[in-house]
Amino acid sequence: MHYKHFQDVINSLLERGIKVFRTNDIAKLLDKSRAYASLMASRSREIKKIENGKYYLKGADINEIASNIIVPSYVSLLAALSYYDLTNQILVNIMVITIKRHKPLKIEGYGVDFVTINKSRFFGYVKVGNAYIARVEKAIIDSLYLDAVPYSELKDVLKEAMDRGLINIKILKDYAVFMHSKVLIDRLVILLLDLGINTNDFKKFVSGRKVRMLGLAGNKYDKRN
Repeated sequence: MHYKHFQDVINSLLERGIKVFRTNDIAKLLDKSRAYASLMASRSREIKKIENGKYYLKGADINEIASNIIVPSYVSLLAALSYYDLTNQILVNIMVITIKRHKPLKIEGYGVDFVTINKSRFFGYVKVGNAYIARVEKAIIDSLYLDAVPYSELKDVLKEAMDRGLINIKILKDYAVFMHSKVLIDRLVILLLDLGINTNDFKKFVSGRKVRMLGLAGNKYDKRN
């Protein structure tokens, strides 16, 4: 269906629950050129620009915005843990996991940073409304793998998630194996043992060497393993 009035386009997007969109989406609904669609979007008080060709409607959730800038991508690390109410840290940056590179952005007072990982490690997220967010298990695994959250924080997160029934330990372990990182498994084993969780199923993976502790300055986003 095509619309003559731009407000009808906005209403159509809202009716479908879409708050993050591209110039092409507007152009198709108006049956007009991209240049015309871009001009109309720039004049609207209800639309805010993310970057060239990408917009969001005022009131859109930051997780929805952040996880729709690049396709595919999902929100993880502290932002995902915050979504599940597993951390009390005040969010300043929203970390987005993706398989494509992208420059950092500033949106609605948040820094939005993009962390690129190998396609084989891109999994373990769910769609919530129109936002894409890591499962609790994957948010913890990503945090261990990228060394982006201090160990003491992750320990508290895992305990809280277990107490509230928000996590499946088997899935957590499976995700660690799927990541194909010995250092990650070493880190997870230390975390699980610290909480009294059996790790015998990891015996063939554990390296037995000393593992660098988490959250140290200078090793954020370490992807060497």
